[in-house]
Amino acid sequence: MRTPVAILQEMADQYCVKLGAVQPRRIEIQLTDTRTVFFINLVCGSRPVVGEGKAEDPSFVITVDSETLRRLSEGELAPLTAAGRERLSDPAPLDFNLPAGEEMTADRLADMVEFVLRFFNPTRPERILLGEEHTRRIHGGRAVALFYDRGFRSAWYCLHKGEQLNRPGDTNPFPQGFIVLSGEGLATIGDRTTEIKTNEAYYIPSGATHVFRNDADEPLTGVWLAWGQGA
Repeated sequence: MRTPVAILQEMADQYCVKLGAVQPRRIEIQLTDTRTVFFINLVCGSRPVVGEGKAEDPSFVITVDSETLRRLSEGELAPLTAAGRERLSDPAPLDFNLPAGEEMTADRLADMVEFVLRFFNPTRPERILLGEEHTRRIHGGRAVALFYDRGFRSAWYCLHKGEQLNRPGDTNPFPQGFIVLSGEGLATIGDRTTEIKTNEAYYIPSGATHVFRNDADEPLTGVWLAWGQGA
């Protein structure tokens, strides 16, 4: 079994290969189950250095458990799936934040999300596996978080019989779309409830309530997209 240092070194090496000239930074990784702390030093033009111990003046701090780190390294779990949550206060297997006392801004949050998305996916080209075994339950559905960027989010969802995505009254301040890949169900968007089925796509205006539900025996799967300011 590979050690956490070996896994992190491989991830750091692949990250630098993918990006070419990386931005110099220091990252602190805290393993929540063993309470072990590791540092990663990324330096332009040199192999990244990974070791045990606290990072000096880290750019940000990441917490993860050993099993989640293994699953990330083997592609069983996508980075933002591991970090996904319905509310910021909810726990997640992978979390990231600024050092204590530093102010969170939109730019710094976007920087952290981009780093986590690419660092913890060591495949080239970067691949994310779909299927229930790669999901976590988020917003009531079984989700695989896909690709995020400033003003863009995407995810794959699977709903079994009796499951629904979102709760009545849930809204977002940006437009969204839902593409039905398989199965059938019901979508309530604003004040309209519609039967949905395979090979259909639905637009969700900004500010509209939206709930997707599956009452059929066959799983309902689809891709969720969000874009625009605030996404």
